[in-house]
Amino acid sequence: MIKTDIQVFNDKDDRDRLHVLPCNSDVSYMKMSTQIISHLQLGIMAFDNENQVLQLNQKVCQWLGLSNFGSNHASLESLIGHLDQDQAEYDHLATFLHSSKEKASSIQLEWAVGRGICYFNVSIHPVYNTNKKKSGYYIVFEDVTRQKLLEQQVRHKDGLATIGQMAAGTAHEIRNPLTAIKGFLQVIGHKLQDNGLYKEQSYIEVMQKEIDRINQLVREFLLLSKPRDIRVCTVGVEDLFAEILPIIENEALLYNVSVLIEKNHEAGVNVVADGELLKQVFLNLCKNAIEAMSDGGTLVLRTHQLNDEQKIVVEIEDTGVGMDDALIAQIFDPFFTTKENGTGLGLPICRQILTEIGGEIQVFSHETGSVFQVHLPLAY
Repeated sequence: MIKTDIQVFNDKDDRDRLHVLPCNSDVSYMKMSTQIISHLQLGIMAFDNENQVLQLNQKVCQWLGLSNFGSNHASLESLIGHLDQDQAEYDHLATFLHSSKEKASSIQLEWAVGRGICYFNVSIHPVYNTNKKKSGYYIVFEDVTRQKLLEQQVRHKDGLATIGQMAAGTAHEIRNPLTAIKGFLQVIGHKLQDNGLYKEQSYIEVMQKEIDRINQLVREFLLLSKPRDIRVCTVGVEDLFAEILPIIENEALLYNVSVLIEKNHEAGVNVVADGELLKQVFLNLCKNAIEAMSDGGTLVLRTHQLNDEQKIVVEIEDTGVGMDDALIAQIFDPFFTTKENGTGLGLPICRQILTEIGGEIQVFSHETGSVFQVHLPLAY
């Protein structure tokens, strides 16, 4: 049996501290502890009182890109030096690690991991011996990405539900008078043309185009208000690409954009989805990507499988001007658009469709373009 010395501090400052300190150096016990920590789904960093690295587990190395970092006798300074300094929140994390070692504290961190963005709760916990003397500290990284995405989905869904309720009550009331107006404008246009008033007849054409635009907006309203007839089945991703590729390539020609398809797997991949709705999502995302490259560029459609999840990721990447964080935070908000004639409903509808078929959508961007990731459940 391994003897331990358990100290519980009950005063206000030490209320949450409970430490079990081994009184001997039993090798098997230490080996077991190391293995347990290495397999936790939390990221763990442990340091002594001199800021020397005692242990980094697999998860924290994977998340922070420290797989090649030699932790033996390394210092906190050298660890910070191995972090990706191009990360937007590098200074935030580095400052926290420097300044928060003396007391328990925490921050929320947004960090790029691979091709996606992950969100972490990061907390520092001092370790005390039986004499209440600080002997080191450990840092815990908790991945809360799924929770964050769910919170975002709930907010967007609430917004779409409100718009849907408005649309259901007003769409038909708008369409009826528009139909009558458009009909009489056609009659007037024919009369003007018969009388040789071509300039005035061109005004009628402008008004009819604007009425068509209003009707399109009403149709998109109705997409948000009425339940969709979703038919989920096994769908081949490559088959969908083959169906929509002619449409995408014709659109790309207008903007001097080339289209490239990549796949990081050997065989065709099947997903669980509604094929028609999924085509609508891909077409909308590809159209947005093409329009973001007004001076030409390359549109890349890429698929790859997540190793640790039963999902396939479809990436739609452009080489446009990119987006900053403030813009990314708003693109899924209803009515928000950067297009002169946009409605601001395309991306919210895409997100709603994916939510209904069990998928997700993420986006990240840089100065030379943006990538939209569509996560879909694999079919077996």
